[in-house]
Amino acid sequence: MSRSNADYGIYLGLTGSQIARMVNGLPVIIKSDTIKDTLPSCVHFTRKQDVLVGDSAVSVMKNDNIRALKSFEKYKSNTFIEFKQTMGTTTRYFSSNMNKGYSSEELSAEVLKKLKSFVLDENIASVVVTVPAKFINPQNEATMRAAKMAGFKQVHLLQEPVAAATAYGLSSKIKDGYFLVFDFGGGTFDAALLKSEEGILSIRDTDGDNWLGGKNIDEAIVDEIIIPYLRENYQLKSILEDQEKLEILRGAVKPYAEEAKIQMSFKDSHNILSNLGDLPFEDDNGEEPEIDIAINQKDIEQVSKPFYQKAIDITKNLLDRSNIRRERISDVVLVSGPTYSPILRKMLKEQISESVNTSVDPITAVVIGAAIFASTLAVSYPKETLV
Repeated sequence: MSRSNADYGIYLGLTGSQIARMVNGLPVIIKSDTIKDTLPSCVHFTRKQDVLVGDSAVSVMKNDNIRALKSFEKYKSNTFIEFKQTMGTTTRYFSSNMNKGYSSEELSAEVLKKLKSFVLDENIASVVVTVPAKFINPQNEATMRAAKMAGFKQVHLLQEPVAAATAYGLSSKIKDGYFLVFDFGGGTFDAALLKSEEGILSIRDTDGDNWLGGKNIDEAIVDEIIIPYLRENYQLKSILEDQEKLEILRGAVKPYAEEAKIQMSFKDSHNILSNLGDLPFEDDNGEEPEIDIAINQKDIEQVSKPFYQKAIDITKNLLDRSNIRRERISDVVLVSGPTYSPILRKMLKEQISESVNTSVDPITAVVIGAAIFASTLAVSYPKETLV
């Protein structure tokens, strides 16, 4: 199939990545090998020196974390996540199975290659890859290198807030006005103030926190709900007083916390429940622990609200220094899965604007916008560009 326009958009995320393309004028998410919209941004190198990317890599990581409970000894990990946070730096991720270190862009290239492999009916040469608005030249250049390593010949970088706004269609609905992109992701938070003039979008200012996101809530659920439950019901003194053993336990139970966070975005209550044998270790009395905790919205609000408030405070400061009053915000655009939280949405309406736009899936907004933008670009091989 020959395309005259780029048509393909990729969201290269910290915890998850996506690819979409234009089909008959409409953006369509290309499903992963596990029939999901999102591919976990996770890479594992096997003993046979094969590369696993996505859900298979996550499964290995989870199994390794559970297996570590049997001996409570750290192991050399060959699974890597959250490497987007070190894009454009000299950080290396060492794999003992491969006997070499990898840069963030090399690991990102593996994610991009995997996304590319989901397209079975044509070879992709042109693509739009999104980047955070706060990325500076070294980070953008590293992203570009990753895309070239993955085999793309024509690469455009598009700032994530612009992509999200494009998906929401605000550039066409609001010819003149201000709106806010609120991106509370898996591990980073970004707020961007955009202005539309005659339908042309521009970013007026951005702010954020590269260490604030959904994973903070996961960790809080572990530390404030799951660990206290285990402490109350089992004799774990020898583990809880040993920092290395505690970290191993925290890593093993974190998936339960993440699932609880997701469920509580859509339900009033949830049971954090493990089966006998899921946590393969014994407490100081020789009893094998199990988790069985009923939580409600009040419980999740207590652990999540401080992180949401921190993001909202950053947003308030952004508006204040831009001299933009709350009532001038036409829409608050939500981006990333954690923004499904009814607690967060309520806080945004109370403190930022009543106009919280929920018309588009926040999980796919960025990649959909990237594909729409890609449809405006002719296929050619010019120098790299950042929009």
